[in-house]
Amino acid sequence: MKQSDHSHGAANAELLGWTGASPQVIARVLNAALDAEDLTGFAALLSDIARDKGLKGDRGAHQSIFDMPYASLLPRQQHLLADAFDLFIRFGLELRAREAEQQD
Repeated sequence: MKQSDHSHGAANAELLGWTGASPQVIARVLNAALDAEDLTGFAALLSDIARDKGLKGDRGAHQSIFDMPYASLLPRQQHLLADAFDLFIRFGLELRAREAEQQD
């Protein structure tokens, strides 16, 4: 299979990793988890993206939700993430990559 055969869809994200993923691809995949109302999948995607982008463990003594799977989060961390996720769903919000600033 060619690299281009894997370039579409979240199903191949684990195979390809998130290191080179564009903000548009990341937003599209996270929005798919929102559409499916899949909090565990959304949290797992955030964790995987943070790992592949080199953000895990990047906070010194502060342990981030990026540093552990959703099931291992403290109850307060789970509630905060669940509340944020719920707001996205209730208000019909979606993630969108920022447009590159146009230079005049």
